[in-house]
Amino acid sequence: MYVTVATSPEALLTSHMGISRTWESAFLQAQQPPQLQKLPYVSLALHSFAAKVMKMRNPKKAYMLNAPAPEMREILIKKMPPHSIFVGDNETLGQLKKADQSDVGVQKLASQIQTNPPRIIINGHKLTIQSPSGKKLFTFDRRTSPIYQWLSLASYTGGGIGYPYVLTDLDKLAEASALISKSD
Repeated sequence: MYVTVATSPEALLTSHMGISRTWESAFLQAQQPPQLQKLPYVSLALHSFAAKVMKMRNPKKAYMLNAPAPEMREILIKKMPPHSIFVGDNETLGQLKKADQSDVGVQKLASQIQTNPPRIIINGHKLTIQSPSGKKLFTFDRRTSPIYQWLSLASYTGGGIGYPYVLTDLDKLAEASALISKSD
């Protein structure tokens, strides 16, 4: 399996995306019976490894920011320690208010946001990361900041409300592989 990591040397954020199996692994997994053992939570181990490498390269890096598929978001919420993952942003909250509240996916997302409240504020082209108390940690303009030009937001908009931003504490993520037990 592999994962793509995007960042820049001075950025306080990383973005991990596109976890995928190699074609050989997918082929062996698809055989009847499967010729390759399924490895639960390997995606979390990949995220954790990437976080460790990013922290080694620049200890000031603070967060992973991405818009994972609902399944990956659930793994992060289940396996990460409390107060280390934050789901959504102010725009997601607005979409959630307008969404069909009887939809199971909307209900699940609302519950995830309630227990892992957003720390991202989007205002036009500016993105702000806040502390849990609401204090502004840093803001950047997504169009003009050379440090964050790698952060593509276009890919996040196509997923709709089901793919909100997730902000994950990079220090805690670097330790996450220890959270995966042998029984998982």
